[in-house]
Amino acid sequence: MVRRVRKLLYELSGQGALFKGDEQLLKIPYDLKFFQEVIVTGGEERITGLTDFSGSLLPGDQYQLAMLVGNELILQMEDGRCLEITVVSNKGNLHKRGEIYKCDGSP
Repeated sequence: MVRRVRKLLYELSGQGALFKGDEQLLKIPYDLKFFQEVIVTGGEERITGLTDFSGSLLPGDQYQLAMLVGNELILQMEDGRCLEITVVSNKGNLHKRGEIYKCDGSP
């Protein structure tokens, strides 16, 4: 018997800043979760699989967020690291376009 389990690797949340190029658009809360699929075989052997991402922005103003849907942006997180994202819905759901990297000043 083979089971697939989605394991939370880590979660990042806080108050970040959204940039389009060098222009800061707004400050906004974010919640990012990184998962890894684990395949468990009948003999309890564990095989690590693909990683997955779930992220969202938590806006105070839905209209403001709706204007950002489809835009390629940079989220600068509280700890100074950055993630290139695309806002994919007016509810704040995100698609990541790369890996987290260290920002030098503004992105």
